[in-house]
Amino acid sequence: MPTPKRVDSGYPGVEYDAGTRKWIARLSALSRKGGSIGLYDSPGEAADARAAALKELAQRLNARPSVASPTPRSTHT
Repeated sequence: MPTPKRVDSGYPGVEYDAGTRKWIARLSALSRKGGSIGLYDSPGEAADARAAALKELAQRLNARPSVASPTPRSTHT
């Protein structure tokens, strides 16, 4: 019996890749890399990898220095 091309994993961002017979984790915020995080043997492993990538991305975004507002000019003459 042929393997279906698309299998629902039950996890967001995780789908079955029939060509490799592995589960692929994707994160659209990583679109420069095609959004792919990697291939895994189980949907749970793929979901864990996606969650770790999402957490790392959030930490990097939160670690960026904030843009300081300009220093007010003194009104004293």
